[in-house]
Amino acid sequence: MAQKKGAGSIPPQTLFRLAMVNWALAFALLTSLNKQDQQENRWHQHE
Repeated sequence: MAQKKGAGSIPPQTLFRLAMVNWALAFALLTSLNKQDQQENRWHQHE
């Protein structure tokens, strides 16, 4: 019965907070990649 204190003991609020952090990180990563793409496109236009 000691094994029941695994994932089930994590409160939903903690899981929600972890999910929000994951989304924030993914969003920041996507926006930074988009900015890099735009900069590369500008360089190609100048050539």
